[in-house]
Amino acid sequence: MILLPSRGRPEKLARFLKAYRDTGGTEPGLLMIEARDEAAYAGIELPANWRLQIVPESLISKKFNDGALVYAPGEPCYMICADDMVPETHGWDVALKDACLPGFISHGDDKLTGSEMSTHFCVSGEVVRRLGYLANPKFGHFYWDNVLRDVGMAAGIFRAVPGVVTRHLHWSITGEFDQTSKERGSSDADAEIYALWQQTERAADVARVIGTKAPSSVAVVCVEMGDYCGRGERYVRTLKAMVARHLNVPHTFYCITDTPKSGINCIEADPRAPGWWQKLHQFKHGLFTEDKILSFDLDTFVIGNIDKIVELDTDLALIRDFWRPQVAMNAVMLWRNGGLAHLFWDFYEEQGFPQEYAFGDGGWMGDQAMPKMNFHMLQDQFPGQLVSYKTECMKIGLENLKAAPVGARIVCFHGHPRPHEADGWARGVWNQYKPVQSDEASRIIRLSEFQQTVAPH
Repeated sequence: MILLPSRGRPEKLARFLKAYRDTGGTEPGLLMIEARDEAAYAGIELPANWRLQIVPESLISKKFNDGALVYAPGEPCYMICADDMVPETHGWDVALKDACLPGFISHGDDKLTGSEMSTHFCVSGEVVRRLGYLANPKFGHFYWDNVLRDVGMAAGIFRAVPGVVTRHLHWSITGEFDQTSKERGSSDADAEIYALWQQTERAADVARVIGTKAPSSVAVVCVEMGDYCGRGERYVRTLKAMVARHLNVPHTFYCITDTPKSGINCIEADPRAPGWWQKLHQFKHGLFTEDKILSFDLDTFVIGNIDKIVELDTDLALIRDFWRPQVAMNAVMLWRNGGLAHLFWDFYEEQGFPQEYAFGDGGWMGDQAMPKMNFHMLQDQFPGQLVSYKTECMKIGLENLKAAPVGARIVCFHGHPRPHEADGWARGVWNQYKPVQSDEASRIIRLSEFQQTVAPH
């Protein structure tokens, strides 16, 4: 449901509605105007799925709250829009709605405030009902959008939707400081309320919201470049099948690759990052919409339940290098979407996509980005569950036994022998997952269409 209060600016409302139609808008809307504006807005033609609501004279925060809680209660989501907004992306409303469900706050690029903030949000109805407000009623015109951002980011439910432009033609850009803008008054009082809210109410609001997000929204990702070991597709399908068997929470499996694989959600490799440097591509901000991302190297076996691993409360977790335990290794990684992990890709991009570095992409991560963030080591959190085929299997002869080490859930090969070359129980695991060709056509999901085409499992 689009909520749009307008006052004294019918020409700007007409511009918004034209952009809504031009971009294929389909979401229903609620236009809220005051009685004093009825005559001025009489010539406005609303889309068939919109309705008009005459509201009392009030500040904008009350209009948005009444829109969500009084005039249109029970909606799955609420889009905070304005008459000086001009959406530019076809299907923007559906993209924002899809990204905010079941319990998120989504936003596009308003070309005004940058990627970490926006003046136009799409807020899940569940978030609104749990908070008890859409725009905190203690505020007048200012800072209530900061509250939504702060709550969303702290709860891990604030997400940008790449490629969606909802341009805000604010008076500071257009120079059109009209009467409606003048009536907003000073922001000083709202600034004081905001400071007090941060000190006394922020934590409670975040706690109320956390229960609305889907804790089992997981993206499982691998990278396959250049037909790995001459059997790249087999490796991808084997890993996907292992994850499907041993991860019981809803998840979506992705592969960043340069080669289409039928029936796999394949993401187009970034040509600026050669080979295994594509692992850094996984951290690109906005690439995934899931709550958490779990990444595996292709030469990895998943042989036991990993539900608890993906439920780990962490912004970033890696594994200890099996030869140098004081060093982190990126063969298995888990991170929270919306945290600081995107800095890996940001730093790599800023440094011009280097292609040579001691210990490759993993060494670069350890030297360049990881000193700037806190992270967990997965073996410390789950002792005995993440093991090395070389150091904990071959070393004590377990490759000739009928089973992997007791308690192992994830086995990393990290070199030779590769999984398809191993003997004993490992050979049995490899052969257990026979490749099954999908009837779907092979294709790569281009980054521009990625958000709209992926499907679970």
